[in-house]
Amino acid sequence: MGAATAKHLGAMNLPTSRAEQLRAAHGLEAELTQSLGRPPTLREMADALGRSEDWTAGLLSHQRPRSLELVDATTLERMHTRDELDAVLAEPILVRELLLRLDALDRRVLELRLGFADGEPKSFAHTARILQISVTRVRRIEARALEKLRGFCPQQASAQL
Repeated sequence: MGAATAKHLGAMNLPTSRAEQLRAAHGLEAELTQSLGRPPTLREMADALGRSEDWTAGLLSHQRPRSLELVDATTLERMHTRDELDAVLAEPILVRELLLRLDALDRRVLELRLGFADGEPKSFAHTARILQISVTRVRRIEARALEKLRGFCPQQASAQL
């Protein structure tokens, strides 16, 4: 799924520390709502959190992920066409060239995880079983390989990885 799709659907994963900050902010928001008798303003929330308004707005703008089933086909197609990474991945030669810059294990992990091997993306666990390595190692290899690709890719495609 590309960044445009993820942006429309909401963040897919929130880091634990950020999720804890969000829970604390929602709790504080409830407390302020009760004590003020109205929803707090962004400035009041930022002051209570001891953060800037921009930081607070960014935190509170997080939306829970929504199902793709809730998005109509027209919207999904429009989002898909705006995704620059999809354009890069649609060019098999470009993908092959990028993947060939990786070492064999990094390349194989990405091929399995992203579905380049057989068109079917594999889970971390399935990839680990195929390669006879641990799930944790698959995660680390995938992260390292994607980081390497970000260094190779043009700026707009790099933002999508």
